[in-house]
Amino acid sequence: MYGRVGKYRFSLFIKLLIGLFLAVISLYFFGLFINIWAANDVRQMILDSTKQQVYNYLDSLEKEVERIIKVQTEYLDDSDILNLGRVAEVMYDYEKIERMLRVMSQLNMIKTVSSYIENINIHIPLIGRTISSKNEIRQLDTEELNALKSYTSLHGLPIIWWNERLYLNVPFPVPKLSYSQELIFDISVELSQSMIKKDLSNLIFYAGSGAVIINKQTGYIIGDGNNNILSDIKDYLSSDKVKEVKEGQETAKFDNEDFLIVYKYSEYLDLTLLAFIPQKQILGPLDNYKRLSLALSGLSVVIVIFFVIWTYKMVREPLECMVEAFGEVEKGNLNISINRKNNDEFGYLYEQFNKMVKNLESLFKETYEQKIRLKNAELKQLQYQINPHFLYNSIFLIYRMAKMEDYDGVIKLAEHLGYYYQFITRSDRDVIPLQEEIKHAKNYVEIQNVRFGDRIKVVWQQDERDYSRIMVPRLILQPLIENAYQHGLKNKLKDGEIRIKIATDDRRISISIEDNGVGIDNEALLKLQDKLSNMDEEIETTAIVNIHRRLRIKYGYPSGVTVSRSQIGGFKAAIEIFLEGDHDVSAIDCR
Repeated sequence: MYGRVGKYRFSLFIKLLIGLFLAVISLYFFGLFINIWAANDVRQMILDSTKQQVYNYLDSLEKEVERIIKVQTEYLDDSDILNLGRVAEVMYDYEKIERMLRVMSQLNMIKTVSSYIENINIHIPLIGRTISSKNEIRQLDTEELNALKSYTSLHGLPIIWWNERLYLNVPFPVPKLSYSQELIFDISVELSQSMIKKDLSNLIFYAGSGAVIINKQTGYIIGDGNNNILSDIKDYLSSDKVKEVKEGQETAKFDNEDFLIVYKYSEYLDLTLLAFIPQKQILGPLDNYKRLSLALSGLSVVIVIFFVIWTYKMVREPLECMVEAFGEVEKGNLNISINRKNNDEFGYLYEQFNKMVKNLESLFKETYEQKIRLKNAELKQLQYQINPHFLYNSIFLIYRMAKMEDYDGVIKLAEHLGYYYQFITRSDRDVIPLQEEIKHAKNYVEIQNVRFGDRIKVVWQQDERDYSRIMVPRLILQPLIENAYQHGLKNKLKDGEIRIKIATDDRRISISIEDNGVGIDNEALLKLQDKLSNMDEEIETTAIVNIHRRLRIKYGYPSGVTVSRSQIGGFKAAIEIFLEGDHDVSAIDCR
């Protein structure tokens, strides 16, 4: 209905809606801008603070590793270790034990240098022993020694990852600094992963946040967090996006949750320190403001909706009712009235509209009575306008059948012709039972079957109702079937088909006739549809138009004939008859 009112002008109602909409949108986007600005500002402040913490911790870790390595190198010239590694074979057992105990005591002292030292081991191949800061002297672990002796923390990457542990290793003699290939002893410091994890957990204080250290080459990772997060962090740092990047700060998704991350790579340690903070923890304090903004926007929307509904109920809805009623009158439906509960200006307009429709209905009834008389005359004329070609063809068929001595066929065809002409020449009744109309149509089909033989097949589809009590105007079915024979299937040499479907209920009758003939082009179809919708008496009258007018006059809108293309390839004509009581006066209720 809106299209009827609004297509001719830019109404005040629409202008009012647009104004209110712009006001609400302006308030909403202003609040949204403030919320986004505040969120970005807080986000950047936290990122900057986290970045500083990450940089400071990574720097302190580098210095701590350097200090531990320096202590290792200072211990390379210890006389007890040198003697055990070189001349232990000529020592007495008590002397070797005494020196090993002194070395163990010194290791315990060195361990206190840094909280990052988990254990210190000195491997001495000559005596086959490993002296540990854990107050033990054990059998030499050759597997551990072989894995560590080829690496030195003095040159290249200081931290060694072996057997799920971190080591700082200094062999003696040091490779690249000595021509000797024989290992005298090896000093390995195992770093405390628990202490590193503890420091990392204290680096960020937000709930659900954390920090991890990861080696991009080996993939080992140190830090707290569920396995999904640690796996996603590995994938993120190994991706092409950040593979060659030394540092950065941005948003990433870990375990299906958005995180703000800050990461920095240490070339000295060949490690990347990454801190992650759930974005919801940062933006959480702004949720209240966001909710207030949404509440303000929602309240504005509610006010606008209330105002729109109120305006619609007071002005727009009554106008829509009147436009709808005029639309029905425009379609030719005069069985309509408007009911108005409120006694206002629209109530007066509705009352006058109802009076106008009643006056128009009286005038149309008078006109229709004249049309009915005219159509009855047309019907009688139609009954006597026997198609001479049909008569000639039928007589010629009888002649051929008699000549071929097909006397049974002559008797049958003559009988059908007799019934046919008896039906169309009778003028005593304007309406007949639908059963008789169907019988006449089937009689006509039998005559055409003699003419066309197997070229054209007629399929009847009927329900099981009793048609003898349903009264319809005469000659509404046979002319449409005749149209299919003459125009659709006349030149069809084989496989012609006509489908006739009849369905009825207590309220209406539906009859369709379709064929698989040559069909109808778009221009002719539109022209015929226009004739059916135009009740002007001046246009040329055809059988289809004649039937449509008689049905419309007798049963009113929307009874009549509609035409379209058939689903089986040709032309389709459909009759719709709305029986008495199905088109009573309809009332439109307006508040």
